Amino acid sequence: RVPFPMRDCPPHAIIDQDAGSPVWERRRCAGQYSQAPGLEPILEGRRRRRRRRRSRDLERRQAAEEAVSDTTLLYMIRNAGHPSEADQIATTVQHGRPELLEQLKARALELAFHPVGCRVVQQCLDDLPDVWGQVVSQFRGHARSMATNRHANFVMQRVAQRDAGVVAELVPHALDLCRHVYGCRVVQRVVEAQPSGWRQLVAVLVARAGELIVDGYGHFVMEHILAHHPQFRDAVCCTAMAMARYLGVNCSTPHIARVCATILRTAPEWQQEVVAALEPILLGRGCASVEALAVTNHGAALIVALVQTGAAHPTIVSRLAQLPAQSRQKRISGVLRRHAVIPQQ
Repeated sequence: RVPFPMRDCPPHAIIDQDAGSPVWERRRCAGQYSQAPGLEPILEGRRRRRRRRRSRDLERRQAAEEAVSDTTLLYMIRNAGHPSEADQIATTVQHGRPELLEQLKARALELAFHPVGCRVVQQCLDDLPDVWGQVVSQFRGHARSMATNRHANFVMQRVAQRDAGVVAELVPHALDLCRHVYGCRVVQRVVEAQPSGWRQLVAVLVARAGELIVDGYGHFVMEHILAHHPQFRDAVCCTAMAMARYLGVNCSTPHIARVCATILRTAPEWQQEVVAALEPILLGRGCASVEALAVTNHGAALIVALVQTGAAHPTIVSRLAQLPAQSRQKRISGVLRRHAVIPQQ
């Protein structure tokens, strides 16, 4: 490679990609290379860039060493080979060096978003009540981002069960969280634990029950409300029955079938309403018939609930019994055997 004209230079003066290297410099000083025109500025530029690169690498190494010395806990977590090592790290934090516990208190928010760090924070929150206030104070203003994070949602589930401030922060985002794959878990823990402020959150969800019943994740929250809060059952059941009559329980609306199955199990006073709404659909012919639903997950959940609660019409049970074993899910066959509808194998 010739970076400048070399017409009048001897062959040994040609500059290649090694020009400017220490070996090249020694050979040049020994007279093995001639001084070609314009060579010195090129060499000086290469020397200057090499000095800058070495200085930059040295600064980075020093910064990394300081970071490791100042944040030993972060270093341990980031270099953990598997999330299962979190238990060992948490034990070291609790019973080991005190500076690790101080680092946990100072960097709990950062650790909560790490696959290993979130487990360490959870275990320390469970086993060390004294650090609860200092750790949870870092989560203020970050409840929504934590609830929708793949790892931090587990920490938020524990915190939301006990902290009223976090629950109040989640209320404005309750609908969005219910529709989120990770956020719905946090809302379910609030519904179960009933911390201070839970009524306001549940009231917001019940008012929009129609949207959540047909949602892929929102229906789980509605089922939790039915199971844990009888005072809200009537509102949710009315909405679910109206949607079952209007939309049906076919493959396009599988979540309505699951909510109806939960109503059959948790609200006996609504069983007649559910049967009245579903029997014309199940006894018909089409995509929502007994035969069509028996091979789907949502249909199997509804049929099993009908048979277990004794609310199933005899015609439905007989049509199920006449189906070949491969045309119905195993759990339907199991419940039919337990109720002596089909013989034991």
